[in-house]
Amino acid sequence: MDGTGKLGPARYVNRRAILAIAAAFGLLIVLVVGVRLSRSDYASAAWFTTLLLLIIDGLVAWHLVLGGGVEAIRRAALISVLATIVLIANCSTQSGDGLRAMGGDPTAYLSTLLILVGPLLLVLAVPGLISIASVTRKRERLILGAAVLGAVLAPLTAYAGFALSYIVFCTSAHPTAAQSAECVASSGSLAAVFGIIGPVMVLPPLSFLMRRPR
Repeated sequence: MDGTGKLGPARYVNRRAILAIAAAFGLLIVLVVGVRLSRSDYASAAWFTTLLLLIIDGLVAWHLVLGGGVEAIRRAALISVLATIVLIANCSTQSGDGLRAMGGDPTAYLSTLLILVGPLLLVLAVPGLISIASVTRKRERLILGAAVLGAVLAPLTAYAGFALSYIVFCTSAHPTAAQSAECVASSGSLAAVFGIIGPVMVLPPLSFLMRRPR
C-alpha cells in the first residue's frame, strides 16, 4: 500500500497479471477440452470437465488475488485437496462405465484410490495443518518442504496410475467387479497431476511470510 492506504501501482499490475493469466488458462481449457472433445461421443462429459476446470482456474486466481499470509496457506491447502479429489472423481466416472464399475465394488475402488492418491492428498493438506499453530521459521521451512514434495508427487502419482492401469488393473478381458473398480480407480488417479495447484497456491503467500521481518 502507499501512504494513503491505497494499493500501489505494483499491486494493481500483479492483480491484472494474475487475471490475465487465469483468462488465458480458461481460454486454453475451453479450446482443448471443451471444443476438441465436444466433437466426440463424450461431448456432455467434456463440457462438464471443462466447467470443473474453469471453476478451479477461477478459485486459484481468486486465491492469488486475495494474497494474505497464514490464512492464505490454509486456504490454498483446502482448495488444492478438494479440487484434486473432485477432478479424480470426475476422471473416474469418465473412464469407460465408471459409475457402474465404482458401484459394482466401491470398496475395491476406494481402497485402490487411497493407496494411489492418499499420500498426495496428505502432502497437499500438510501446509494447512502446520499453519494451524503459530508459524515459526522452522514451520515455514516444513511448509516449503511439503509444497516442493507436492510438486514432485503430483505427476508421479498420475504416472503411477497410468502405468498400473495398463500393466495391472485394466488388462483382464473378462474383469470381475473388483477388477473393474480397480481399473477405474487407477485411471481416475491420472487427474492427480492437478495436485500441482497446491504448491502453486501455497508458495506465493509462503514467500511473503519468509521475507517478513520477525
